[in-house]
Amino acid sequence: MSKSGALDLASGVGGKIEKNQVLQMFKKSLRESIKRHEHFLALQLGLKKGQKVLDVGCGIGGPMREIARFR
Repeated sequence: MSKSGALDLASGVGGKIEKNQVLQMFKKSLRESIKRHEHFLALQLGLKKGQKVLDVGCGIGGPMREIARFR
């Protein structure tokens, strides 16, 4: 038998997991994934402190703000 809130993969029996718990985990992991990707982009571009980058995207510049904090 599994503990409350856990999933026993061997038997397929799981405890109760609230929808809000799942949504919070997904939102957090999505934010972390986006941040990791933005840091990856900064590394791939080989940006160094003091360099300037022009963001010509169609958004509000969120990725570039994160990249600027990363460097």
